[in-house]
Amino acid sequence: MVVIDTHEVAGEFIGQLKERRPVVHPVIWSLARALSARGTVALKVIYADSRARRPTRHRVEGVSCVAVPPFFLGGKVMGTAMLGRALGLLRYLRKNPVDLVHGQGTEREAGLVAAFSGLPSLVTLHGNFSEISKIFGGPLWGYYSIASFLEKVALKKVGGIICISDYVRKITAKYKKPQFLIPNALRTEFLQEPAARANIHPPRVIYMGTFDPRKRPDIVLRICELAWQAGAVFVLGFYGGSGFGKDYQEKFKAYCQPHVKAGRVFFGGFTQEPWKVWATATIGISASQEESFGMNILEALGAGTPVIAPRVGGAIDIVRHGKCGFLYDPENLRTPAQALRQLLRNKTLWKAFSRSARQRAAEFRPGEIAGMTEKVYHGFLNRNSRPK
Repeated sequence: MVVIDTHEVAGEFIGQLKERRPVVHPVIWSLARALSARGTVALKVIYADSRARRPTRHRVEGVSCVAVPPFFLGGKVMGTAMLGRALGLLRYLRKNPVDLVHGQGTEREAGLVAAFSGLPSLVTLHGNFSEISKIFGGPLWGYYSIASFLEKVALKKVGGIICISDYVRKITAKYKKPQFLIPNALRTEFLQEPAARANIHPPRVIYMGTFDPRKRPDIVLRICELAWQAGAVFVLGFYGGSGFGKDYQEKFKAYCQPHVKAGRVFFGGFTQEPWKVWATATIGISASQEESFGMNILEALGAGTPVIAPRVGGAIDIVRHGKCGFLYDPENLRTPAQALRQLLRNKTLWKAFSRSARQRAAEFRPGEIAGMTEKVYHGFLNRNSRPK
């Protein structure tokens, strides 16, 4: 499994950690741990480490990892940092071939390495940057445009595509590659029994995500304003950080100041323990314009928190409308405002939704997702090993 180490991408060094390990998205790490725990797949997590001078094997939380040096030329990483990492990973795989290369993500080197490894390859599409680029446009050499280009290159070349939602399956059908529908795994921390919330007053409605136009926190605020105007009593909490620059976040915070002063809105910042936030939340709310999966929605359900989310992308796969949450038309804001009021004033309904939320989230346990992934690995390899 080829992954992108976020410390490398951010320009921070792995040496800042107490142990050498890849710093990857928790969803990816949960899957790697679960696959390793099954013991039926010889999984290796391969990542680039600019401090390494030769491939270094080590184990982290039961997962076999390989830190691979990027491609150096004259003592410096060749080309851009991403190009150097990709070339280093490709060199390693050509010297140390494996049965199957699984690239996690398409916007940086992981998907490209899987696609150009010359080995049987799969890519999990997480970002949907082609769709995001269509929606938001931007400069030709902006981040979204470059990520979209790299995504298209990887998906055209790769052997098969793992789709984390039916939405992803539909938009990648044009590549005419074998497709496999496997949702993201939910970390076990979210599946612990949450604390009692009977004494939490006023109720807490929580937004969790980045602050950028695609996630539309301004629409979340507008929905809540409609609910407040209709007499609902609750506080709205925003958790998360900025996406690509802090301008939008700072402007949004300034816009919210009247509500902050009135005690209706608070900003909790970025948290590395989101399960603790969701365990004390009454309702989770989203207004994202485009969502390949909706991990924040699933995490809320795991903590027994009913959700209100737009009927877009992966949210449609996750939320059972009318049972563990409500889905709404993104253009009709009065409907989610009414749903918010309904859940706040009807405790019996809220408890039923909370129970259903935990039951739904349990279907995304890491062990379950690892089992689905292992079946895909074996099936894909068997299909590609047959005589043509």
